[in-house]
Amino acid sequence: MKMRVAAALSILASWGINAVAQQPPVPAPPPDSYEGHLAAAKRAAGFEFPGTLARLCIAPTTAVGQNIGAADRGLWYAEPVKVFDNLYWVGTKIHSPGRCKPAKASS
Repeated sequence: MKMRVAAALSILASWGINAVAQQPPVPAPPPDSYEGHLAAAKRAAGFEFPGTLARLCIAPTTAVGQNIGAADRGLWYAEPVKVFDNLYWVGTKIHSPGRCKPAKASS
């Protein structure tokens, strides 16, 4: 009984190896295509930067074929506002950086 099970398993294993060996190799994508750039980014990121790779390259918003147009300017744009002296607020409705206006040189 053990010999029959061993023989059956070895035959199944050889069929599996044979099936894998007969598959044609997957050709590399053209270097100037989206897939080529993605493959280069994956090689460059390796195991050191998987989060950066996922956020910048593989995120659904960067997929080919999707319309990634800018949002309506009225939803995010805000005019610069003088806070005091030479400090101006120059952010958007989402981001809020500040900027100091350079002092004028006295002559």
